[in-house]
Amino acid sequence: MLLIHGDNQLVSRKLYFDLKSQSPDPVTFSGSHNLTNIIQALESNTLFGASRSVFIEKPFSQKSAFVKDFTQYLKENKPERLVVWEDRLMGVTVTRLFAPEQIRLCKVSRSLYTFLEQISPGQQRQFLPQYLATLQQEPVELVLYYLFSQLRLLIQAKDNTIPTRIPGFIRTKATKQAVRFSLDKLVDLHLSLYHIDKANKTGTLHHTLEVAIENWLWRI
Repeated sequence: MLLIHGDNQLVSRKLYFDLKSQSPDPVTFSGSHNLTNIIQALESNTLFGASRSVFIEKPFSQKSAFVKDFTQYLKENKPERLVVWEDRLMGVTVTRLFAPEQIRLCKVSRSLYTFLEQISPGQQRQFLPQYLATLQQEPVELVLYYLFSQLRLLIQAKDNTIPTRIPGFIRTKATKQAVRFSLDKLVDLHLSLYHIDKANKTGTLHHTLEVAIENWLWRI
């Protein structure tokens, strides 16, 4: 068994797909899961008689009834050729199902979170150096992903619509940070960042993505 989890989805997702590409005739489960189908896949063989590798996406984010049955199955059977991917950090209830050598934790650097929390109008001297420092530790694509996530969170905080599943300390930080912006400003920043992302993906960006984001930060 193998568990891939953590808040660095760029790294964890790459590891997940790399392992899948190296596996002969892998079986993948995503979306809504059915335990019977998963068990059948784990207990079946390929045409050449080898055991199949089964890759499951976000099983511990399913409905509670499935999670309970799936957890019990793992405790009792510990299927060898199973790879589980979760898009977030798993707690001890999940990690204790796996041996330490069966866990791959993909974490985002603290530098990135510090940068995101420092973003505020007119405070470029504070958060721009942190942005440049973050680029030394994380790929710019991950920084862009988290910028979008932070902007959405701030818009929700400004509009008082942060989902209840978001931990309280994150809601508190976001609410305090959102006070520094108007709602129109946050929406405008999100839209302009979207245009940068679109231009980058279509090959029409006039600068590198790193420079484009830096220029965008200067306009906050």
